[in-house]
Amino acid sequence: MTSETHASSPDWKPNTWVAGLLGFLTPYIAMFYVSKRWLAIPYFVAALIAGVLSSKHDSSIAIFSVMLIGAIHAAWLAKKSTSRVQSWTNRIWGLALILLCIWAPWFGMRMFVMDFFVVPAASMAPTINVKDIILTTKTDFIPNLFTDEAHTGSSLSDSNKPKRGDIVTFKYPVKPEITFLKRIIGLPGDTITISDKKVSVNGQPLPLQKINEDIRITTWREQNGEAVYLINVANSLPRDQAEGSWTVPENAYFVMGDNRDNSNDSRFWGFVPEHYLSGKVMAVF
Repeated sequence: MTSETHASSPDWKPNTWVAGLLGFLTPYIAMFYVSKRWLAIPYFVAALIAGVLSSKHDSSIAIFSVMLIGAIHAAWLAKKSTSRVQSWTNRIWGLALILLCIWAPWFGMRMFVMDFFVVPAASMAPTINVKDIILTTKTDFIPNLFTDEAHTGSSLSDSNKPKRGDIVTFKYPVKPEITFLKRIIGLPGDTITISDKKVSVNGQPLPLQKINEDIRITTWREQNGEAVYLINVANSLPRDQAEGSWTVPENAYFVMGDNRDNSNDSRFWGFVPEHYLSGKVMAVF
């Protein structure tokens, strides 16, 4: 009888120092520790936004601000807390379980469903600029996650294969550990010809419409299949090494950047194997 009464007695209070430390490291988990579960969601959203802003602006101020506010807030809540019965969400194993339940779906989503990146280079300008955030869908390319490097066939269904004009992410064939972002220009079996910085697919020049011209760059509207997009072409920078003709092999793709004179793409290192594709851009912020 005595032991049962002791187990349920309201004699537990969150430790101020532990709350502050948790608030600094993971503010949303700290809210569970101090029994303010409803505050976990806004802190989680704030942490995500701060992470994106920090990546976009090369600054850790946003992340540090959330961590500092979380630490002070959690310590204050712990200090003013009254004694209560300790819940499983106040225990270390419970907090670890909550953290696992949050991050396992998050990582699963980023691996199999969608992902986001902060763009570090200007090779896709003017469509996608430096520091833009891109959201990619990965569902079409899930089979590629389970395909080894030596694979030469196709793992994708016809409905999941990219089309001309799609912007895709993929493993850089020269260094597969690096992710690249380019636009699909040629499909398997296509012949791509580039002359005087103009692109032809299977003998048909891609339609161009001039949008703007200044001293350095001309911006054109290019159409490839159903896709219509803008490209930048330098006026005074010859790239003779980027001209020629390429026939795309089976289960591979020819890709180019929209910033045609500032892009390291298929013109220089060849084709992208189909099983290197990892995502398709669905939104740009």
